[in-house]
Amino acid sequence: MRFIVNALLSLCCTVALSRGYLNGGQPLVPADNVFSVLFFVLFYVLFYFAFHSLYRRDTVISLIAGFVLAACTSAGANFIQFGSLALTDRYFLLNLAALTIIYTALFLLLFKHAPKLNGAIKKVSPPVGIYNRLFGTKWRAFLTFFAVLAICWLPAFLATYPGHFSYDGPIQAAQIFTDGRLNAHHPVAHTLFMTSLFELGKLISGDYQLGLTLYCVIQALIVAACLSYMGAFLLCKKVPVLVVLLAILFLALNPFVQYFAFTTAKGVLFGAFFLLAILMITDMLLDPETFFEKKARIFAFIIVTLLVCLLRKQGLYVLLLFVPVMLVINRRHLVKQAIAIVVGIVLSLVVTGPVSTAAGVIPSPPQEVLSVPIQQLARAINYAPTDKITEEERAAILEYIPQEALDSYIAEISDPVKDKFNQDTYARDPEGFFSIWAEVGQKTPGMYVDSFLYGSMGYLYPSPALMHQWAVMMDFYTIDDLPIERNSMFPAYTEYLDDIGQSFFSGVPILSTLVSPAVPFWIMVLVAAFLFKRRQYKALVPLLAAFIFLCSLFLAPVMCIRYIIPLLYLIPLIISLPYIFPIQRRE
Repeated sequence: MRFIVNALLSLCCTVALSRGYLNGGQPLVPADNVFSVLFFVLFYVLFYFAFHSLYRRDTVISLIAGFVLAACTSAGANFIQFGSLALTDRYFLLNLAALTIIYTALFLLLFKHAPKLNGAIKKVSPPVGIYNRLFGTKWRAFLTFFAVLAICWLPAFLATYPGHFSYDGPIQAAQIFTDGRLNAHHPVAHTLFMTSLFELGKLISGDYQLGLTLYCVIQALIVAACLSYMGAFLLCKKVPVLVVLLAILFLALNPFVQYFAFTTAKGVLFGAFFLLAILMITDMLLDPETFFEKKARIFAFIIVTLLVCLLRKQGLYVLLLFVPVMLVINRRHLVKQAIAIVVGIVLSLVVTGPVSTAAGVIPSPPQEVLSVPIQQLARAINYAPTDKITEEERAAILEYIPQEALDSYIAEISDPVKDKFNQDTYARDPEGFFSIWAEVGQKTPGMYVDSFLYGSMGYLYPSPALMHQWAVMMDFYTIDDLPIERNSMFPAYTEYLDDIGQSFFSGVPILSTLVSPAVPFWIMVLVAAFLFKRRQYKALVPLLAAFIFLCSLFLAPVMCIRYIIPLLYLIPLIISLPYIFPIQRRE
């Protein structure tokens, strides 16, 4: 009976995956040659070992996790093929069903062999003498990881010298050197920190080249220090040395992590302090008594929380959503936890509120948080059938989004439309905007879903095909009032970084997946499945913080590699969560 069931499942999956567009618009399984037989055999072997001696709890968890990944894979391929999500397409449904079975089997297989795999991982460790010299104390571990990162990142520093002046860096610098007035559209704290180092460099050398170098080197040192601290933290929590080493090497060798360490992107420093905050919260969850023993540790946590909020608006939003959940789950020392977290948040609100207003900082325009609804309306009015939107509705939309903005619509990025958004009309009647947005959305839900997926699917489905030119590494550029030039001391490595920044290793197996913006999400699903299986529910709290941050990226103006950098920093911690938290045995 088991043979027949596995054979039928294998046949169904083979047939289902021989239809559709999972492989670059083509079926995953070729139907007209011997490879279909090979896939049938592989599926049978997988199901034979995975579906043996099933446990209901493991099966349910595997089925849920498998369905999530299958849905991302099928929807991503479907979306790439049609530029729209066709949920009723029969090939989509066939692929979804087959992949759900296959991913479920893979999760079950991992669950069954995890103890053996874990035992093998723990056995891989350097000799005691070498281990003690490199990782014997927290400081030695920190210095070892710092040295590894410094050595691996040195080529990137030489390649980008004096630093990669790009993304919002030049725009932020123009606030000081051209406009003479700060704008809260970009984090004021980051703008002041960066431009102060530019001024210091000019004071020392007479030009701004040194200022850019100072900023990029200090930024890289801060990031390397935070990552090294994470490595030492994980070793202290008894995470196997092989897991920690491989995770740190992933960050040390990842071309995007290297490139952004020396790039004037505001999310780089934010990511480093966001990592520190999650590490401290993890420590707080594990041993609140020890954490709250030292006032210096509480003070450090408040400062880190403050920096997280000041360096990126998302930091504040993530904490506001995440903290209540944490306080409910971790009730021990509830008051101390609440005070430690809330103080940093309140201080950030004071700085970005009354202090910024008194200093004459220009407020951030309202459309910066409206990328998703603005794009959805623009897509609907541009692509919906003419009978879907009435003249009155069109006129109402034009009050907020002028025709010029609608004509410049690009599906993958909201800036062309958002930049022309009518702020005055919105300020007078914000309710009217959301009213017309909801009214049109009821008539064109598919348009709204497609618009949302253009800005988010790349975080869920690993494929370079979802990358728009705005999502890749941007070129070095400058402003007239800040003459800076790139003088690469390692042109060959510059070419390598630029090529990867444009292609994401497109066409290179494994590597193209490892540098995909979707990697953090897939790792989260995998780790979450293991945490639920082992009943390590408290370990889900740090994972929740990472997931909330990922969800905040769905509201951004574009799906961009630089937005995912903070989550790349968190990967070593995420994959270590099953080792850090105790397993809750069933009573």
